[in-house]
Amino acid sequence: KGPWTSGAKYNLARIYESAGDLKQAIRLFKADTDSPGMAGNLLRIKWLQDRLASKKAEAEKQRKASETVLPVLPQ
Repeated sequence: KGPWTSGAKYNLARIYESAGDLKQAIRLFKADTDSPGMAGNLLRIKWLQDRLASKKAEAEKQRKASETVLPVLPQ
């Protein structure tokens, strides 16, 4: 609970973000409720949630494409 706590949490969240662990980054941004930059954190959370939703939609699209049944040719 020192003067650098909020900055350290923000930097740690950005590290998780750059490592691709968006869920962990979102969790850290949400947990830092007493940050002077909370308004910015909320915007970043929204942006990360949108990115996460896009990744999930793309993964679902690829999964469905891989399940496409090809017609069986007559022998």
